[in-house]
Amino acid sequence: MITPSAAEASSRLLGRGRETAALRRLLGAARRGNGGALVLRGEPGIGKSALLHQLLEHAEGFSVLRVEGYEFETDLAFAALHQLCRPLIDGIAQLPGAQRTALEAALALSEESAPHRFRAALAVLSLLAEAAAEQPVLCLVDDAQWLDEETLHTLCFVARRLGSERVALVIAARETDRAAVLAPLPSLTVAGLDDPTARALLSSHVLGPLDPRVSDRIVVEARGNPLALLDLSHSTTPERLAGGFAIPPMRSVTMTLQDDYHKRLDVLPLDTQLLLLAAAAEPTGDSSLLWRVIHRLGINPSAAEAAQETGLVTIDTRVRFRHPLVRSAAYTSLSGRERRQVHQALADETSAAVDPDRRAWHRGQAALAPDEAIAADLHAAANRSRARGGAAAAAAFLTLAATLTPDPDRRAARMLEAAQAKHDAGSPSVALDLLRSLTVPAGAPFLAARAQSLRAQIAFDSRRDDPSTQLLLRAAHTMARLDGEAAARTLVEALAGMIFVGRFTPAERKQDIARAAAALPPGTVPQGALDTLFRGTITRLLDGHVAAAPLLRQAVRDYGRDSEHQHNVGWLWIVGSAAMDLCDEEAWAALIDRHVQLARRAGALTALHVGLRYQTLVHLHAGAFDQASACADEAALIAETIDSPPLSASDLTLAAWRGTEEHLSTRLNLRLMEAETAREGRLVTVGHYARAVYLNSIGHHGEALRSAESAAAHDEMGFHTWITPELVEAAAATGQPERAQSVIADLRERTVANDTDWARGLELRCRALLADGAEADAMFREALAHLSRSAARAQCARTHLLYGEWLSRRLHRRTEAGTHLHTAHALLTSMGAHGFAARAKKALKAVGEQPHAVAAPTVDHLTPQERHVARLVATGLTTKEAAAELFVSPRTIDAHLRNIFRKLGIESRRQLRGVAGLVPRLPA
Repeated sequence: MITPSAAEASSRLLGRGRETAALRRLLGAARRGNGGALVLRGEPGIGKSALLHQLLEHAEGFSVLRVEGYEFETDLAFAALHQLCRPLIDGIAQLPGAQRTALEAALALSEESAPHRFRAALAVLSLLAEAAAEQPVLCLVDDAQWLDEETLHTLCFVARRLGSERVALVIAARETDRAAVLAPLPSLTVAGLDDPTARALLSSHVLGPLDPRVSDRIVVEARGNPLALLDLSHSTTPERLAGGFAIPPMRSVTMTLQDDYHKRLDVLPLDTQLLLLAAAAEPTGDSSLLWRVIHRLGINPSAAEAAQETGLVTIDTRVRFRHPLVRSAAYTSLSGRERRQVHQALADETSAAVDPDRRAWHRGQAALAPDEAIAADLHAAANRSRARGGAAAAAAFLTLAATLTPDPDRRAARMLEAAQAKHDAGSPSVALDLLRSLTVPAGAPFLAARAQSLRAQIAFDSRRDDPSTQLLLRAAHTMARLDGEAAARTLVEALAGMIFVGRFTPAERKQDIARAAAALPPGTVPQGALDTLFRGTITRLLDGHVAAAPLLRQAVRDYGRDSEHQHNVGWLWIVGSAAMDLCDEEAWAALIDRHVQLARRAGALTALHVGLRYQTLVHLHAGAFDQASACADEAALIAETIDSPPLSASDLTLAAWRGTEEHLSTRLNLRLMEAETAREGRLVTVGHYARAVYLNSIGHHGEALRSAESAAAHDEMGFHTWITPELVEAAAATGQPERAQSVIADLRERTVANDTDWARGLELRCRALLADGAEADAMFREALAHLSRSAARAQCARTHLLYGEWLSRRLHRRTEAGTHLHTAHALLTSMGAHGFAARAKKALKAVGEQPHAVAAPTVDHLTPQERHVARLVATGLTTKEAAAELFVSPRTIDAHLRNIFRKLGIESRRQLRGVAGLVPRLPA
């Protein structure tokens, strides 16, 4: 963090009234228990650090925690989190067991290998909340763009959940790709000073008169950057400044400042430069370590005093550079020989027992030539980092290990491993950079094939189109000659690609995959999830669902039992779609729940994101719309932290079933156009399906029929069970049964193959809509019997609605119709399907009845988060358990409960059990 003098801080805050006022408001709110966060954004030298320093003057009564990002620690998992938690370390022992275990693992305080990243983040939130119970807490984070990825995500997580805490979090960051993680948080851009303020700042720091023309030039070239103005005025003699001879044209503020710092460092004695290099190479700021290194290098201790006299560094209990660019300049000011010398001294003074990873890093930086012993230590450090959830850190260690590996084959393998680690961490662009630097030995064809396969996977993750699917196919062809099992895995990825591209997949692609599958030597795919999933999907592709059903049913069950492949996103796309096509709701829910649990435990965010999208649909199917919303919200939060295109299919589906979102039709049309342009067939199909649901809910059946037909035009895996009921309902309502005949025939064949209550119930309901008299009446009744035995609560409610409307319209049995319509209205209202509930209310009025008044308090006036809290507490969870479930602090849960009790007019947790709609009825 920049630590300016009082006069300098004051001068830097010229023209910063807006920023200072915003920060003081944040402190005031935190004092009142309405904590929050604010991100200060801006270029280097713009004054972000000075604002943080100034904020301390207004933080009377606050406990202050500081975190600084260091460029050399960006790849060390949870490194910056240690800075934040160190003053609170005594409180870790008081945390709930799961949180304590996760945080201790993240901070390497225990032998636990892989921290649960969400629980670790929740533990940090709990630590801050407990500290704030005694005294308000101010967290100042500087240079956030250089925080390690895990700490950055943790801070973002915590920042979103401070609303009921006495905690203020202020984060200063440059506009970089890394800092983009902070985009969802409230932010304030710190812009350049206006010209009059810049001139005032400049003149206050120039000795003697300043030529107005020179002043104008400096102000224009500095672009209002305070540090550029100050440093240029300090580094240039008054004589030259007066005539303007020493002012070079500004290429950029960063480059100009770094050049200036290099010039200021170049004139220092060698001992002083070495000392600054050592301080820059060890960014923890450990002054005791720096003094040991000074002694080992034989540097005169007086060099520390000379270094501080430059104003570029402060050495007390910690080492702080004036500006991040000073650190960069200090690290690069001397030759590679001196840098290696300093890193070796740092390695020698770092304990292999206490900090083996940092020691391995310094040894690697000190190495002059390849050395397998050092490379092996770095590889071991990578494995430790990966076990603790730091895939990015593992990649950094692996990259350096590869550079120092003498054996070409092993070097290439380690580089490929580094690229895979970056891909797993959700950074495909960095993984591609590593693959570009990979040189595969001529005698390592399998390594080359693996690299080709990883490139293809990255391409598909980034684009999700047919060309990237072709890349996966080519990689599978290459792999087939070397390893049949690996080729089959890559083919499954290609199949997942085809499923996502959907209707935009060229017809010949099916034959391409069929030929690739036929080319695999018999017996190369081992028995288990891979074998059944591979054969079942190929059969589904070539011969249709009915032929593939037995294999796909076994694949779903194998996948649910096999934890080895739970983090494979491509496999989940296929197996989740297969389970929906099979109407096997028990296996579907079980495998998705297990996938989410394992991905959460391992911190596999990409896999967790996809799993939560499927889990949203599981809850929607069961009529638990609030739980579905919670899953969708968490998935959206995760999507903000990973480098891949968003998945919005489940969001659109849930919004359509709710039917209350303002301008929903416009939003659906917009997403359809975007999906068509991007040629994402799966999303196009979901968009048409969602439109059909929404239009059916409001009675616009003609438009719903057109949308449903568009959705059903391509037999895309996973959608048939959802689309067909919408199409049949719309066709029956518009008097066009012939437009549903083909899908009805297909539905009957699939129902025989699937044979579940979900499948039987939907088939009978669809057939009843197209039948007459006693036959239709019997089918409706039998459909309700099947659906009431299934978990399909949402479809069961809609069947009551359709049956009631049919009884009223066709048979004029108004009393019996009213019974079913009342049931439909109560169910649909309780689950949150408000569009369909309104339709049931309208149908009740048509038979001369009003919806039954709800005697018990309802959840209509609760926010989604309050409904979720109420549901968890109503099912018996304690405050701490509910906090762990929602990743918030117990104090936040208590604050929510106070609001919930007030809105519902109740006084105790026990009364929550009687509130309609909180605890959905789900089958055992």
